[in-house]
Amino acid sequence: MSVDSSLQDTLGSDQIAFTDTLGEEIETIIDGASRLQRYEYVVGEIVNYRVPDDHVHFDLIHEGSPLHCVIFASRRPAIPTEIDNGMQVAVAGDLTFHQPKNHCSIEVEAVVLLEVDNSRQIPTRRQLTLVALLLIVLVLVGYLMLG
Repeated sequence: MSVDSSLQDTLGSDQIAFTDTLGEEIETIIDGASRLQRYEYVVGEIVNYRVPDDHVHFDLIHEGSPLHCVIFASRRPAIPTEIDNGMQVAVAGDLTFHQPKNHCSIEVEAVVLLEVDNSRQIPTRRQLTLVALLLIVLVLVGYLMLG
């Protein structure tokens, strides 16, 4: 979409782009940038693990800087590693830019589990559920013993 002259007058500039135009330009640069593809692995901690459809989505985070990752359904059988929130991993894949949502992702082809300090792991949803159930049982037992 071209920028009309009234918008240029309002902003006092002719250097204006809409989000879709800029997204297309970023996609072209990332897809063609061999320099960004030079890393064989990207290392971080898995957060926001989810499987909303047949694809696995998660963020890989290090020092507070997340990068979205996706394992497409067609690649899941080739990645035998069970992964979950809090795991330290190295992933290999292609860096892509998804337009029109305008975000970068790693399309994961391989996952390597790394040794982690379990004291720093984020509890999984299942672990938190078990702890909650245990607390409920303890409260009920205490109530019955006092009552």
